[in-house]
Amino acid sequence: MLKRLVLSAPILGLLMLAIAACGSETPMAATMAVTDERVSPPPPPPAPIAAEDLATPTPGPNGPGGGTPVTVDLLDSDGRGPYSYEPADFSFSVGETVTFTLTSEAVYHTFTIDGTSVDVDVDVEEVVTVTYTFDEAGAFDLICIPHELNGMVGIINVQ
Repeated sequence: MLKRLVLSAPILGLLMLAIAACGSETPMAATMAVTDERVSPPPPPPAPIAAEDLATPTPGPNGPGGGTPVTVDLLDSDGRGPYSYEPADFSFSVGETVTFTLTSEAVYHTFTIDGTSVDVDVDVEEVVTVTYTFDEAGAFDLICIPHELNGMVGIINVQ
């Protein structure tokens, strides 16, 4: 009775190379090369672009990202309300670069300046910095998207 011989792919490949080398004029050691090639997984997809990267950073002498430093507290009274930005109203000049430092209290908020690329998520007890240059005059609404109906709004006037 014959028993089956089961060979794995690497062993079978080496066996075939050895058999092929026996029939050639070149010694087997010179023709047989074992490589340990590994296939790398594809690179991960690029990270999403954060709102801070969409804003126009301009180096300057004042804030950490350059420009006029402004601290804004995103208040929510431990999640019970009222919800507000402190301060909520701002005035800047056309061409002015502003570095906003945002701190959230007890719940998730956004710092969204309507009509600009600034749309920043601020998690609980997180500090986020975003730098933006106001290139055009106008009144821009400041909105916390999840709490807009709770009155968490403001205005940015650029002259």
